[in-house]
Amino acid sequence: MDKIWTLNPQDTISESKIYVVDYLKSLDPLVEEYILRVASLDSTCKANHITPIFITQPILLGYGIDPVTGTDLAKYEYSKTLNGEFYWQKLEKYNSALLKYTKKNNSLSIDLARLLPKSSQYYSDQMHYTNDGSIMVGNIIQNEFRSLTMQNKIVK
Repeated sequence: MDKIWTLNPQDTISESKIYVVDYLKSLDPLVEEYILRVASLDSTCKANHITPIFITQPILLGYGIDPVTGTDLAKYEYSKTLNGEFYWQKLEKYNSALLKYTKKNNSLSIDLARLLPKSSQYYSDQMHYTNDGSIMVGNIIQNEFRSLTMQNKIVK
């Protein structure tokens, strides 16, 4: 049986905007290190005639209302000091940096973080997928891969 994460619309927390801005800024060196690792992987693949496709990381939390439970995913209390909006903003720094890198370096990417609907139907917790979620992820990646292939961006 597939476990579906039970969200409670009453479990909310607000974050100090100053704290959030300062914390997100403190992630800049970590994001830069992440992109250096991505660049290394990208160049290794390309040197070996492999076309990598980078995929952003989706999570349930962030902006919007969960259609299953009616929970505000931005205000959801993920932990005592972290709400859904803050959690999403942290991850989004990495996702945005990845997309910027792929665009600048003519590398391929799939923005799964934007394409996968934010619904607890698809998540067994904030990041892992239910069976329905796994099927949805597979369908999205298949469609995006097909689109990249039709645009001749993937060498056969």
